[in-house]
Amino acid sequence: WYSALLACLIAAPWVLQPYYLAQLSFVLIYSIMGLGLMLLAGFTGLFSLGNAALMGVGAYVAAVLAAQGWPFPVSLALAAGLSALVGAVVGLPALRVKGHFLALATLSFGFIVEEGLARWDSVTGGNAGMPVKTLFIGNWKADSDVKFYTVCLVVTVLCTLAVINLLRSSTGRAFVAIRDSEVSAQSMGIHLAYYKTLAFMLSAALAGVGGALYAHKMQFISPEQFNILQSIDLLLMVVIGGLGSVQGAFLGAVFLIMLPQL
Repeated sequence: WYSALLACLIAAPWVLQPYYLAQLSFVLIYSIMGLGLMLLAGFTGLFSLGNAALMGVGAYVAAVLAAQGWPFPVSLALAAGLSALVGAVVGLPALRVKGHFLALATLSFGFIVEEGLARWDSVTGGNAGMPVKTLFIGNWKADSDVKFYTVCLVVTVLCTLAVINLLRSSTGRAFVAIRDSEVSAQSMGIHLAYYKTLAFMLSAALAGVGGALYAHKMQFISPEQFNILQSIDLLLMVVIGGLGSVQGAFLGAVFLIMLPQL
């Protein structure tokens, strides 16, 4: 079934009209961010309302580096890396609080980042926003819907495979153990602080990857695109798709993107 799905996605540029192909690109972008939040909320049991801010970090890193002539693979890696570092800071409250208190702490962080992006006009353009150059790798540019969709599909497949393999590893089992019972996990020798911070960093890295693709797709970004409503949408996406399942991130993205269009 997964092979059939991949075959349909590969055939999409020759079957769908440009408008629907663009919407499918958005589904793939949000699926990547959904995978990150699913890893955090669905598999580790840590709910965050700050992932839109992490998405914004990735978007602005990609936009600034693209403007300076950096190729997309490098800017994508740096967007993921910097978002992961910021995610480690966001994860600090998770070491002491959980549940809705953790959600409120991450919500506060989201407001701080949004305000920071708005105030740092010399780099981000402030509330006026900033244009984003076309995605390029060497002399190749993703200057059409088909080319950009191809990049999104490749990145999504790689991120999905990475998440699936992570969940099959001892790290993934540690995440699930923490979600089910922190006391039991700690009694089995699982270091709660380490794995909670790691979960936030991995989730943030995927949010940064999605944010970088989002910036290139929109070709213009501003701080209000990464506000609390975006965070709520991302959380609703994984809840509606089904917490604790990788495919839930994709089902939620289809619901979030396609339902308003329909």
